[in-house]
Amino acid sequence: MKWSHKQPKFDVSRLAEERDRGGEHVIYNSKEGAERVFKVTHPGQSGLIVITHATSHGEFNSAIGSATPLEYLERMIIINEVFQDSISFEGIIEGDQSSLVISQPKVEGDLPEQPEITEYLRHVLQFERVDTLIWYRPADGLVIGDTKRSNFIKTPDGDLLAIDITARFASATMAASWGYSAPCISRLQQELLNNRN
Repeated sequence: MKWSHKQPKFDVSRLAEERDRGGEHVIYNSKEGAERVFKVTHPGQSGLIVITHATSHGEFNSAIGSATPLEYLERMIIINEVFQDSISFEGIIEGDQSSLVISQPKVEGDLPEQPEITEYLRHVLQFERVDTLIWYRPADGLVIGDTKRSNFIKTPDGDLLAIDITARFASATMAASWGYSAPCISRLQQELLNNRN
C-alpha cells in the first residue's frame, strides 16, 4: 500500500485563490479565514532538504535535494520547535502523483537584508555557516538550508521569522564532511526517531 493511502485526505474545496508559486509549493489563501495559508507540494514531490553526497574523487558535497515524505514532515516539526512556527500537516491530495498539504500562519512584514539573517542565525541561534545557504549547529547536529532572503520575513516589531527553510538533523558523515565530530542525539531528534517506530 502506498504511504499516501494511510494519510488523511485533504479537501481541496478549502483552497481559495493561488497566492504564490515556488520551487517546492503552490501557496493558496484559505477559504476559512485570512490567518493561515495552505502550501501544496508539487505533484509527486515532497519538498526539499539538505543532502550530502560523495563525488567520484571521494570528496563530499552538500546541496539542497529532494526530501522523502517523512523527511518533509519531520522538517516541519523541527521548524515549529526551533523557529517557533505553527505549521500543521493538513493531509494528502491524491492523484497519479500525490501532493502533501500543510498550513502556516500568514505573516506580514518585509524581506530582511542578508546580513540581518546572518546575524540572527549566527549569534541568536548559534549556527555556523558550512555552505552558501547551509548552516550547521554543532550543539545539537541541526542543519538548515535554503536560507535566502525570500524565505524569511521581518515583522513590523523587527523579529525575523523563517517561513520556508529546510531543516534536518545531520548524519555523522554529513557532520564530518564539514569538519565536525559526530553530533550528539538531541531530545528532539530522539523523539523523531522514536516516532518512526
